[in-house]
Amino acid sequence: MYDADEGRYIVSTIVNRGIRKGFDEIAIRHTAPQAILQAAIPHCVSVRLEHGWFTVAELSATEGRIIPEWLAAEVVKRGSKTDRMEVIQILYGASALAGLPPTKFVQVELGVPHRTASDWIGKARSAGYLKGMSYTAGRQADD
Repeated sequence: MYDADEGRYIVSTIVNRGIRKGFDEIAIRHTAPQAILQAAIPHCVSVRLEHGWFTVAELSATEGRIIPEWLAAEVVKRGSKTDRMEVIQILYGASALAGLPPTKFVQVELGVPHRTASDWIGKARSAGYLKGMSYTAGRQADD
């Protein structure tokens, strides 16, 4: 459920049940739901682009781009602060959900140096665009 005070979704109920004959319900009780959710979420979250809807998994597993080239070129220009922050929000969220390092993802997607990508992510976080999202190197996203 979404918790407005926390600014993010909170897992409140987990139901484990077998869906086929012979399914080991005891074994599933020992399965970490976080791993299941982290594997499933990129396939469940979609973004609408120029050519239709795409899941985060489709975008992050292909050679395609999440942000069209014309938009990437536009947001790196001076004076496009709001647009840039919104693009950073999309890229950060998509990369964290896919378990990819967000700074590297922003760097490659927008064609900017690592330091610039890191700076823009910090500014987006300070401006509230990344509320409830985090990524720890070496781990999947935890929010």
